Amino acid sequence: MQAVGAYFQELRDARNESRAAVASALGVTENTIWRVETGRQEPGASLLIALVRYLHARWEDVQALMARNDAQAIDGKQAALEHLRAAGLWTEEDDEIVRRIRQLDPDRRRVIDQLLDTWPDDAR
Repeated sequence: MQAVGAYFQELRDARNESRAAVASALGVTENTIWRVETGRQEPGASLLIALVRYLHARWEDVQALMARNDAQAIDGKQAALEHLRAAGLWTEEDDEIVRRIRQLDPDRRRVIDQLLDTWPDDAR
């Protein structure tokens, strides 16, 4: 989302508005605006909509930047996976495990995510 944040900063700068002014108008902190603009925080749907409306951003531009960001993230994940495969650290069995997890309903996937987040490091 860093590209989207930079786009919002560019629009804000073009309007000669401070982060504090935008934050005040949207009911968030100046730090929140800074984190969004620098890509350190992804705005939730309501903040994203508010920023688009307030800064008169074009939805098409925001969507294009988000799509580019998603594509870059996917490319990075694919490259990492290929590296793991080449190093022999990812097998077809791992692919099968991921495939089965993806087939689970969202509630069961959430439970698995929670278990993995609390799993002791030495058990991994």
